[in-house]
Amino acid sequence: MLNCARCHSGVSSSRATGGRRRLDRVFASLALGALVWALVNCLAPADAFAQRRSSARQQPDITPKMVQNAISGGVDYLKSLQNRRGNWNEEEIHVGGISSLCTLALLSAGETPDDPHVARALEYLRSVDPTSGPVESTYVAALQTMVFCMAEPKRDAGLIRRNVLWLQNTQKTEIKVGAWGYPYGNGDPSNSQFALLALYEADRLGLSIDPKVWRNASVYWSNTQNIDGSWTYNYLPPSVGQQAPGSGSMTCAGIVSLLIAGEKSELADALIRNGEFLPCQRQNTEISRRLNHAQKWMAKHFSVSRNPGNKDWVLYYLYGLERMGRMTEQRFIGGHDWYREGVAELLRLSKTAERRDRVLVYWKGASSSEMMEPIATSLALLFLSKGRYPVLLTKVQFTQETEDWNNHRHDIHNLARYTEDAWKKYVTTQNVDLETATTEDLLLSPVLFFSGTQSPLPKDAAQRKAFGKKLRDYVDRGGFILAEAAAPGGSFERGFRELLREIFPEKEHRLYPMPPEHPIWRAEKTIQPRFMRPIYCMDYGCRTCVVFVTSDPKKPRPSLSCLWELAPEARPSAPHNEIVKDEIRAGLSLGLNILAYATDRTLKTKEESFLAQQAETPADSPVQRGRLAIANLQHGGGCEAAPKALRNLLLKASDALHTKSGVLAETVSIASDRIFDFPILFMQGRYDFRLTRAERVQLRAYLDRGGLLFVNSICASPAFDAAFRREMAEICPDASLRAIPLDDPLYTNALGGFDLRGIRTRRAESGTTAQPIQLEGALINDRWGVIYSSWDLSCALEDFNSMNCRGYSTDDAAKIGVNVILYAFY
Repeated sequence: MLNCARCHSGVSSSRATGGRRRLDRVFASLALGALVWALVNCLAPADAFAQRRSSARQQPDITPKMVQNAISGGVDYLKSLQNRRGNWNEEEIHVGGISSLCTLALLSAGETPDDPHVARALEYLRSVDPTSGPVESTYVAALQTMVFCMAEPKRDAGLIRRNVLWLQNTQKTEIKVGAWGYPYGNGDPSNSQFALLALYEADRLGLSIDPKVWRNASVYWSNTQNIDGSWTYNYLPPSVGQQAPGSGSMTCAGIVSLLIAGEKSELADALIRNGEFLPCQRQNTEISRRLNHAQKWMAKHFSVSRNPGNKDWVLYYLYGLERMGRMTEQRFIGGHDWYREGVAELLRLSKTAERRDRVLVYWKGASSSEMMEPIATSLALLFLSKGRYPVLLTKVQFTQETEDWNNHRHDIHNLARYTEDAWKKYVTTQNVDLETATTEDLLLSPVLFFSGTQSPLPKDAAQRKAFGKKLRDYVDRGGFILAEAAAPGGSFERGFRELLREIFPEKEHRLYPMPPEHPIWRAEKTIQPRFMRPIYCMDYGCRTCVVFVTSDPKKPRPSLSCLWELAPEARPSAPHNEIVKDEIRAGLSLGLNILAYATDRTLKTKEESFLAQQAETPADSPVQRGRLAIANLQHGGGCEAAPKALRNLLLKASDALHTKSGVLAETVSIASDRIFDFPILFMQGRYDFRLTRAERVQLRAYLDRGGLLFVNSICASPAFDAAFRREMAEICPDASLRAIPLDDPLYTNALGGFDLRGIRTRRAESGTTAQPIQLEGALINDRWGVIYSSWDLSCALEDFNSMNCRGYSTDDAAKIGVNVILYAFY
């Protein structure tokens, strides 16, 4: 137990007296005051910006736990209704339909094929043939195909191929050409969208789909679009009679279906001709115009509490809304955060039932079919689960005057699909308008992607400064910027370099050629020398935060966005030679490596952005009784290179020690007498530095009075390490740094902290090693007055475990910090 008589903040001339005052003041209690931004991404038009902000403020408080509980409760509910055969009760005319829908919902919610309930469902579905006999059904064949593609595609390859062939053969060739429908019907948009979704998933697995299927589908959806841009279930051409009003559910179906059909039937925005890559071949087609028209209708009629234009089928509409928002890469529709608002509505509509030690969650729709709880609950789960896919990267719209920011419309989408296959996790991508986006919008995505041929720098000086400030705030909070010129020539490179100077006016932050040893060259897949290209990077604090891909005029290569756009052309069946395909694969691999480095393969799901902002202690508050206060020392070696490290340490310490008082992290000058108000001084850096004689004298006086100096070298920087050792030799010639033995109380839980003796260090690119903790110290008055880690703690405390940053994991760095805090008051 700690001696609570030692509770006071500040350092006096007597260590014992100062220690008692210090602990009395500081360890009365500690607080968890974590600040978490409510992150939102933006693709709202400028005139919807104010509406979006108002909408966000009006949303009820939703926590990640509420969303996760709803999903897990819904999963348990569906499992509780499953029959022993593995099926769910369903109609005879669609045998296997409800069972496929429930299984798809379970898989989308994170259940795996080896889960007993899912395994039984899969076995049952394998016994159902929806392509022949009395159970022939487009709905069932489509849903079953999506299940097999998601669960065990290799095992069920034959069944997937059977369904795909049947769906291709049953597409209507007369009357409603390009549609699907009931066996003896003329076709309808609901059957048609499910058929296309199934074929799209099969196509992703590499199955060959007849090109005329995509072309005919695009004709059907183009021909059935209302004049106002919407779709309806019962379409009438204007020449026949008055058109039925469009509905939200069918308009979402139309947008997604036309998007899929257009992607598969139209030329890409880059071409390959005689083995030569031709970038920026933007296809402005009739399909693009129709999609824009439809999205404007959705923006105008957006709702989550009703199916626009139709009083029924709300949950069916929400399932379509999720798909439309995700596949069109929008965070906002008509100024509305569609996922957040949809979650709020589904939580409001949810019902619960007690079952032994579990709380089951289910939904009940308003329409006759949705009244069946398995259908309603499955549709709700599909919205909640698939809509929460984490954002992998976001393409930046840096101009509203042209489409130059989006020369290759499918580039990041294709890269995301490639990343999903590599990481075995579902992700999504988004576009964001930099002019209307806030920093919080940007922070939903770990990577921002700039691509174009013309300068991304605004002509207006005020707008340039606004872009610079917004992007600096994004990088300060852990964001990563990737940029490239989409094609040779143009002014993009010059403009982007000028934009960087707006973001980083400091002289020390400049682009430099990426060295061969940088982890990006081999983070996931080793880039062969013949595929390397000029890349410049910029380091900020703990990490490389900007990567700029350029072109060598002597050896021009296609841009990364061009290669990502052409990803489908690297398939084995594509009619290109291996030289072309290898170039595309290398571009995808380099993109994957950049994403792995920028994210450390750790992504946050969307509901994690719902955390309400917690109150913080103001940074300029004076040291007060009951508050844990540590100062960050100013010096010229990068003392602010990891600006959140100390604050995060204090918050993690408060959490670990289960205390509820305030914390204070403040940067102070070494020469200031303010340092004597703090029991612990925190020192971090990455560069060479020198202290003045007055600063050395002041720091020695602080140590002699009983203060503790806690130091770490950011990313194990050799320059800072050498400078700190040199300064310590000047400050404490009688107390040189030495290894702290592993049996020291600092390493144990004897002080109420953690046993650190099993901690291992991280090394660049090699992950965790068996190397034990390495701390050094200087003994002042028979105690460790200086505790130094030559391995990184700061970047870990900022929750950035970079591949080229030698040090400790985030959790281990926090444990080390907690033990140092406890030691200071022992």
